[in-house]
Amino acid sequence: MNSIAIDPEGKWIAAGYTDNVVRLWSPATARPVSLPLAGATDSVWSVAASRDGTRVVSGSGDGTLRIWDATTVALAYHTNVFTTMAFSLDGKRIVSGGPDRTLRLWDAATGQPIGPPLTGHTDTVQSVGFSPDGTRIVSGGSDQTLRLWDAATGQPIGPPLTGHTDSVRDVAFSPDGTRIVSGSRDKTLRLWDAATGQPIGPSLIGHTLQVTTVAFSPDGKRIASGSADQTVRLWDAATRQPTGAPLTGHTNAVASVAFSPDGKRIASSGLDQTVRLWDAVAGKPTGAPLTGHTNAVWDVAFSPDGKRIASSGGDQTVRLWDAVAGKPMGAPLTGHANFVTDVAFSPDGNRIVSASLDSTLKMWPIFAPSVEDLCAKLPSNMSHKQWRETVQARIDYIELCPGLPISPDNSD
Repeated sequence: MNSIAIDPEGKWIAAGYTDNVVRLWSPATARPVSLPLAGATDSVWSVAASRDGTRVVSGSGDGTLRIWDATTVALAYHTNVFTTMAFSLDGKRIVSGGPDRTLRLWDAATGQPIGPPLTGHTDTVQSVGFSPDGTRIVSGGSDQTLRLWDAATGQPIGPPLTGHTDSVRDVAFSPDGTRIVSGSRDKTLRLWDAATGQPIGPSLIGHTLQVTTVAFSPDGKRIASGSADQTVRLWDAATRQPTGAPLTGHTNAVASVAFSPDGKRIASSGLDQTVRLWDAVAGKPTGAPLTGHTNAVWDVAFSPDGKRIASSGGDQTVRLWDAVAGKPMGAPLTGHANFVTDVAFSPDGNRIVSASLDSTLKMWPIFAPSVEDLCAKLPSNMSHKQWRETVQARIDYIELCPGLPISPDNSD
């Protein structure tokens, strides 16, 4: 270790290493909070933290100065891997689940865990979700059960919800919080009374293979489901009957479905490496499939304003799409080291959180500042004295923002 810097708020410590990387560590847990920040081709001799704690600057023996966005750090680890996560509606908390059979709560601002793990499932936690008021959490697992939890205490609410005869692949609260829908490997959907935990009517039957994903429409009147049978189906939430014919077009299993905030569109993703958009009323595709992922697309989500779509894939990336034009927005978000299984927008639409089989959650600002963006906000380059004190005297001065004046040493 050559140099360290501490976030002004004490959330992380940055360290530069002779193996050419910067590592971020949690002072509270003494564990890494991100994958190594790689890019330098020689030892990292110096690191510094910005005053607001959002950036790390590193200087390397290869003569480069690099700026890293510290807000994209991984939040932490399950003892195994993440399979699912969800934001609370107020954006302050994240709940996650994984093969270690636990749920965990996280502070979305600090990335720190809230309380101990929530235990009770006897097999992998496949899906989680907050109630609209944020007081409850629902989870579904490979143990064929749904479970309800008090989001404040982490304690279970009532006994497990039983009825499915195979793994529960997905769960979701209705917008008013009174009902829960679940989809299962047993090829069925089920509706549950969120207050009593009792099933509402018989199972919803129609898919011919496992149900992988479910979602309520924003008005709570419809349910969308996706299946390994390569179809998306729409259901009347009151009668539990299908509405219209199955939506066909995917050429492999459907992995995720999401309604747009206005309920007029549905986005679906699949193992065929595509994201597809559908008219939720007409039941017809809108535009061509969104292509770019090079492996299965495991999850899809609309932004709160409905203008963007986020997708996550087996190619270890998160991608942003213009939901109107059907075009990619910017380069893929890279940094995960395994399949990205889950993605969600924060309620304010300014962040994306992703879950991966690399055992991490990552928080991404939608538009991370580039060096050009940062330089546009600065009146001048740092002085030679500031360079020596905050970067490293042994590294030659670099004019990071060409065209801006260099501050005189006597201005410090």
